[in-house]
Amino acid sequence: MFSLGRWPAVSLTEARKPARAARELLDVGQCPRAFEQTQEAAQEIEAQIGTVDSLFTEYIASLRRDNKRSADYVEKLRTRTVSPHWLVACLCCAPRGCRQML
Repeated sequence: MFSLGRWPAVSLTEARKPARAARELLDVGQCPRAFEQTQEAAQEIEAQIGTVDSLFTEYIASLRRDNKRSADYVEKLRTRTVSPHWLVACLCCAPRGCRQML
């Protein structure tokens, strides 16, 4: 069973868009519910893994906690040489060249 929402909270107009998307998935042989669960799982994994920027931030913070002089160097390296689109790429996709923005 695939739910589009409860009436009257979800109007017929609002329910049509996900219904069309579900119909398109069925037309190509995919289960809409399984597709939705897969998307939710992928979003949860991305949220847990974080971004390249969050990795840099955590690494620099750990260097500063340990009073390492290299923290400033890594900070400059991050701002000067790391391309801005890599800072928002998810870590799970970065090695494969994914450019999906979070």
